[in-house]
Amino acid sequence: MSIFAVGGNLGIAVGPILALILVTSLGLKGTLSLIAPGILITIVLLFNMSKLTAPVELARKEGNEGVRIPLSKKQKTSFLLLISIATVRSGTQIGLVTYIPFYYINYLKGNPLYAGKLVSTFLLAGVLGALIGAPLADRWGHKKFLLMTLMLSIPLLLLFYYSSGLMAFVTLGLTGLVLLSTFALTTVMAQILLPQHLGMASGMMVGFTISAGGIGVTLLGAIADHWGVPIAIKSIFVLPFIALGLTLLLKVPLKK
Repeated sequence: MSIFAVGGNLGIAVGPILALILVTSLGLKGTLSLIAPGILITIVLLFNMSKLTAPVELARKEGNEGVRIPLSKKQKTSFLLLISIATVRSGTQIGLVTYIPFYYINYLKGNPLYAGKLVSTFLLAGVLGALIGAPLADRWGHKKFLLMTLMLSIPLLLLFYYSSGLMAFVTLGLTGLVLLSTFALTTVMAQILLPQHLGMASGMMVGFTISAGGIGVTLLGAIADHWGVPIAIKSIFVLPFIALGLTLLLKVPLKK
């Protein structure tokens, strides 16, 4: 799952850098070039669809053959908590990506390229974190690793806020490495909780939580309008505390 997650996270990390190069070189029309990767992967998928769908169909048939057991109250509660944790983490990620440029460009009157490099450092470190985090979580325990990453992200975010120059890149990179290392983990935890509803578990954890986290960032916009961008940035630092509290309530693995 972590290898799968690397593809998406790497695309998100590289996208802004590629867009910046295209716009500075060719103007706004240069962004039309971003259509090319979509066309390319569509062709690849068309020629390999049977290979990709065969194991999915097999898993679906095997799932239908088994006895479907209704979800218990504990399963529903744990799944709801996992969705909430992943949504808050997504809100932290999208909030940082959105408001770091505002903070450095609009408030500190800094160089836009500097702000862009900071965001890219955060996202690229997250790609590495997604790859490293999964085997560590398997070794140390899923809930334990989730708690550790949330606890570590809190002081790292504070260090980033009060850092400058090279240290800002180091602390923000470490924050991305730690915070985004649980992206694949929470999806796997949801699949373990709902073994007979893998599609729903994956869709909610990968699709819904990112969308909900993005919508939540609009609240930060209201905070920025009323109290300023620095307060909006500081509000993001509260989110890992919320996710940490929710993780402490999480009961996994469930007893059979």
